[in-house]
Amino acid sequence: MRPRFSFLQSAKTALACVAVCSAFAGGEGRARAENNRENEVRAAMIFNFARFTRWPEGAFADSEGRLTICAPRENALSGALKRIEGKRIRGKEITIRKKASFHLGAHGCHVVIITAPLSEEAHWLHSGNTLIISVAEDVAPDIASIELVSVGRQIRFVVNPAAAKASGVEISSKLIDLAVQVR
Repeated sequence: MRPRFSFLQSAKTALACVAVCSAFAGGEGRARAENNRENEVRAAMIFNFARFTRWPEGAFADSEGRLTICAPRENALSGALKRIEGKRIRGKEITIRKKASFHLGAHGCHVVIITAPLSEEAHWLHSGNTLIISVAEDVAPDIASIELVSVGRQIRFVVNPAAAKASGVEISSKLIDLAVQVR
């Protein structure tokens, strides 16, 4: 004959189950918070990359023109990018524009954020005085002027001055000096 579980044993079992479930849920919450923090860092880096980039005369509609950052409509950075919208760089207010795709070009974008692999024919992005930033490793190494990379638990960046020049922008030597790699 099997002994029956007592109320105390049932309560202990239930509490153990709750503790295990909470541990898993807590881990997921920590991971989400860490991803949010990483995206905040990426957005701050994007802001600073724009601060240390020079656009040619005529790249903006007028002296009070806006600096437009274009990102894919669906991306993990959306919330973090909202924090830099409205800030100013050399008198130009930052606006964030979400695009469904870049396959038709990046007209009107001063900064383009790439979050997914592009086709080999994506060199059309170099046509418009645009700083091209890849926020994922090996997504567009030949096209991106700046590529964010993970080094251990840190987010660092690689600079490609030739890609920047092909895009019609110039990256400050101060920023190039801070890069983990220059291509």
